[in-house]
Amino acid sequence: MQLLLVDVVHGAFNGEIASNFSSRSRGQPAGLDRGASGSCGESIGAALCVSNGTKVLPLDSAEEGLLALYTFDDDKALDHSGNGRHARQVPPAGPGHGPHGNSARFDGSVVMEVPHFTELASNDLSVSFWIYLLEDSTNTYRTLIRKAASPADMTPAIMLLPTDRRLHVRLSTTKSSTTGFDSTAVLPLRRWTHVAYVLKGGAALTLYVNGIKDCPVVGANRHGVGCPPGGSTFAWDEGDVVHNGGSLFVGGDPFMSGTSMYIDQLRIHSRPLAEDDVLLEADSAFSPISPKLMRLGCNRCTAEALLQACGDLDDFHPCLCQELMGFGLNIARAMGWLRGPSQAWSFHAVTQNLGTCAIFGDSYIASGGEEDERTGFCCRD
Repeated sequence: MQLLLVDVVHGAFNGEIASNFSSRSRGQPAGLDRGASGSCGESIGAALCVSNGTKVLPLDSAEEGLLALYTFDDDKALDHSGNGRHARQVPPAGPGHGPHGNSARFDGSVVMEVPHFTELASNDLSVSFWIYLLEDSTNTYRTLIRKAASPADMTPAIMLLPTDRRLHVRLSTTKSSTTGFDSTAVLPLRRWTHVAYVLKGGAALTLYVNGIKDCPVVGANRHGVGCPPGGSTFAWDEGDVVHNGGSLFVGGDPFMSGTSMYIDQLRIHSRPLAEDDVLLEADSAFSPISPKLMRLGCNRCTAEALLQACGDLDDFHPCLCQELMGFGLNIARAMGWLRGPSQAWSFHAVTQNLGTCAIFGDSYIASGGEEDERTGFCCRD
């Protein structure tokens, strides 16, 4: 068997087959003419050509706007988008998300670095990944992903808060040095969580956790009070996004340490991912339950206020006791909506038959009426 190789990093063919291919840019239609000799007679882009051209192994297809894709299933942190944006500093391997493949392992000091490329300076930008957090809060900010050439650079920046496992997302603007918010969702320890940072038009920033649009926490509003159950997008009235020429760092950066964690399936797009696109990436977050089935109705509200909040969503209702028992409490705990020992949880549960609701028992019935303020959840009809 004759093996003909193409240098996919530099887009150059080796000398043995250079004469058999005509130049053609990636993404254009390409034909294959084996000719009488059986060799590849036309350019088919960066590919592997075997058996005198009778078999061609092309690159994987790439979705629209995909700038970089790091699966971490190789030992070089290669970019599998076909754009050749490979990591300069390579992290060691860890267990992957799902039954197959690997992830990148970080310990707070190990850093992955991807050199700057101009397409990252886009006002439409999405960064998504799976994270498995191994370390609790350390009383200091910790970098998950950040692009920076100086300590002031924050476009984009995804961090952890010093005293909580909530996300801290930032970007730099012309009006102020940084702008952004903290998440309502709390990352659990030792559980895979999907995160997506979506910048649209340089004027709106949305955070998704496990495919669910998060509620921005800004300033003294430490619990997302007043945020609708469908989540919210953070927008600012003044100032343009300021990009920088620094490298993209994962697991820490030159100005801030990281944390102990695994990262897998890191994707960067030059377009704002739609909510359905994020849901497709995060669909296995609560497997086999879909992230579409439940939303946070309120952090603290009465039963009447919860009914109104769920009614504002299409096809949602206050969660029944059976729904919470079946899947809801699992989602609520994974999202950090319910924290601490289960005996201390206080939430609304619509009970159609008290004899079938085993969540609270008699203690729930005696704990108060519908005017009590508790955490509330909305479930899909």
